[in-house]
Amino acid sequence: MLIAGGAVAGAGLVAGVVLTVLAIGRDGDADTQREALVRDDGPAACASDSPRCAALRDELEGAADLKNAALWTFVGAGAVGLATGAYALWAPRAPRPAVMAAPVVTAGGGALVIRGAW
Repeated sequence: MLIAGGAVAGAGLVAGVVLTVLAIGRDGDADTQREALVRDDGPAACASDSPRCAALRDELEGAADLKNAALWTFVGAGAVGLATGAYALWAPRAPRPAVMAAPVVTAGGGALVIRGAW
């Protein structure tokens, strides 16, 4: 159970990192598009609808979607990690075998008797 929980949490972290990297890439693409629009058409380039502005909006929405997916992936991975840690700390464990050690002293000598189940 602990291995499975750790593997799921780890996979969630990796997926979150991948989604974050993709979101950063989309943000960079949107910045490039925005700079080109402002350079070509001025600061009010998107005051009216144009295909380039629609493409920029789609790029920004895609980046936002990836950011949200990354956030919730990290939240899910954290929840699984916390649940796995809680299980590791508080899950019932099999009882340990009872071991008894007792000294034996007689007039003719002594011994140590150890009894238990392993």
